[in-house]
Amino acid sequence: MVIDSDKRPVAVIEFTQVRVVPLGQVDLAHVVDEGEGGTSVAEWRACHDCQGVSADMTGHVVTPLLMALAVPALFSWSRGSSAS
Repeated sequence: MVIDSDKRPVAVIEFTQVRVVPLGQVDLAHVVDEGEGGTSVAEWRACHDCQGVSADMTGHVVTPLLMALAVPALFSWSRGSSAS
C-alpha cells in the first residue's frame, strides 16, 4: 500500500511477477518489458552501469566486474490501483 504524507492510503501495488536473474543474463524480453523504451540488451547494460563488458564475455565470471554481473538482481512487475 502507498500512503500520502498524512499516512492515508492512496494506492495499492500488486506484484504480478517476480524474477531473480543474474545481471549478466538479462535478456531482450526484460529490456522491452521494463517499459523505458530500451531496444537492446547492450543499451540496457550501458544505462545500468554494466558497461565495459563485451557481449561474448557477459555471464562468465573471470574479473571483478563480471563477477558483479553474476550477482542476482530482483526484477518485479506490478500494477497499481487507487486505494479509495
